[in-house]
Amino acid sequence: MTRDRDASRSRVCSECRSGPVGRQGAHRFRLVPGTETRWGGLIMGEGPRLTRGQLQQRAASGAAWTVLHTALSLPAAFVVNIVLARVLGPAGFGRLAYLTAVMSIATLIVSAGISSGLIQFGSKAHARGDRGRVQALLSRSQGFRVLWAAPLLTLIVVLLGEGRPALLVGAVVFGVWVPAAVGGATACLTIENRTAAGAKLAIVMNVVTQAAVLLSLYSMGTPDGVWLTRLVVSGMAPLLAIPIIAPIYRRAVLRIRAPWRLPREFWRYALPAGASGVVAGLALDRTEVILLEQLSTAQQVGMYALAFGLAGHAFAPAQSLLTPLVPAVSGLREVDGEAVGRAFLRVLRTSSTIIGAIIAVGAPVLAILVPVIYGAEYTAASNLVFVLTATAGLTVVTFPMISFVSSRLRGMSVLRLNLLALGAMGALALLTVPVLGAWGAVLAKASVGLVRFGWLLLTEKESFETPTRASLRASSPMWLGMAAAVASYLGTTLVALGPGLQALIALPVSVLTFAIGLWVSRTGLTPADAGIVSSIGPKAVRRVTTPLARCLAWAR
Repeated sequence: MTRDRDASRSRVCSECRSGPVGRQGAHRFRLVPGTETRWGGLIMGEGPRLTRGQLQQRAASGAAWTVLHTALSLPAAFVVNIVLARVLGPAGFGRLAYLTAVMSIATLIVSAGISSGLIQFGSKAHARGDRGRVQALLSRSQGFRVLWAAPLLTLIVVLLGEGRPALLVGAVVFGVWVPAAVGGATACLTIENRTAAGAKLAIVMNVVTQAAVLLSLYSMGTPDGVWLTRLVVSGMAPLLAIPIIAPIYRRAVLRIRAPWRLPREFWRYALPAGASGVVAGLALDRTEVILLEQLSTAQQVGMYALAFGLAGHAFAPAQSLLTPLVPAVSGLREVDGEAVGRAFLRVLRTSSTIIGAIIAVGAPVLAILVPVIYGAEYTAASNLVFVLTATAGLTVVTFPMISFVSSRLRGMSVLRLNLLALGAMGALALLTVPVLGAWGAVLAKASVGLVRFGWLLLTEKESFETPTRASLRASSPMWLGMAAAVASYLGTTLVALGPGLQALIALPVSVLTFAIGLWVSRTGLTPADAGIVSSIGPKAVRRVTTPLARCLAWAR
């Protein structure tokens, strides 16, 4: 009876002119007779499956807008962080990093993998046209956030925050409860493989957030005030995402349902993935500031926070290109599994070359200019910045590698990987932070990338569908970038010149050394890789990326 009633109310598909259809915004999709089932209390049906070409097009479009977002937001965030570091000083800047780290880790813990499960299962269901299943996932996940995550995060904000009562209330309402109630809207953009729309939203939110941070800094002048302001503004993003997601998903986001009716296979992936996310957060985020806060001085916390943030800014362009991969890889394995091995090599080769170039140039130049940019009180952070930036590439390159593992729904594999990395980091941190301070934190963080990269290459050949030797060769530009950075930094800092002249010398030395390394080893981008990179981004961005991509491919 249910099927007959739904079919009688359906309309003819505007594209195929036959068969009962449902509606997904402006796009209508076919409900194939005989395929409807019930799942999570909703009726399932098949819409149009996404082809490999559509997945590639959406991934490229998402990467294009994400690159534009990075190009616009990175300079703004860089300038705002300079202002924060100078106004708050090392101790205040360290306090801000401490509050941010605690809230980030707490959010991961209470989320229990719900977001990761939603994106993985939702992306696959959307790619094969199962819109009703996506609806159920969205509504049930909203219920989990409201009934479980929001109350716990509210308690944490109240315990940590030391600001004006009105601002604290605003942080609880807009920074906790609003994202809990409608947070599925931003995840929905990823599920629909519309990372381009997500990047456009991020551009708007970045402008608002940076303006609000500066306003709070000069009106209150405290790290707690800046932190609470960020919570308030960031919580508005899901509200802005609601009008731009598909109407059929919009209704699901706004309809909160009981989370305990999510199927077992969802929780079998989500809970290990959530545990892995917590472990990964502890391993990858600036968790060391919590340990430094307890075992070292406020100055050391500020120095490490500055080095960690600067390394993150250096790799933001590379990460912006890798962000659209998660839904694209999940969909690709669903619709064209034979292409996974070739896709992995291209992704690893491209990301390693870009990361190698960033290390070769960014690590020595940024380290030399630290006292010029942030002030003489941060001079001791120069060497920290160099080592952290030079080794952070190992961690960044593992992100696209893990997306290939996650696309097989191997949550336990990712959990074991992150447990191993966290164990190495924790052991090193406990041994070295009490003695070496910020240097101990840097060494501990460097171990994370090394462990993750090595373990993935040794144990996940089936996920990559690529021999280990081919993967190592594809990643070689990253190691060449590290070697070029060390040669440039040691050579230029030994010269008794000012920081400005040293940076001017380090730049061409780094570029030349890295280029020679690519030429001798015959690695780097292939012409086909360069063509793909050159096609990413709006026209203004392509004018910059096209010659850079061709330069990185010249050795081939």
